[in-house]
Amino acid sequence: MCELTNIFDISQSKLSYHLKLLLSANLINKTSEGKWNFYSANKDAISKVLTYEVIQNLFL
Repeated sequence: MCELTNIFDISQSKLSYHLKLLLSANLINKTSEGKWNFYSANKDAISKVLTYEVIQNLFL
């Protein structure tokens, strides 16, 4: 999350809240390794709510 707070320029608490919402909606995946959490997009779930064109622009 350290890198994400810098990228999005928001506090850790706000980022945690939004990540929790995205996880609840199944739009992202979380993998834990020790004290670190790694987040990735759930492309299958995202493809159900976004058009193919938008998805291509996000992931290229």
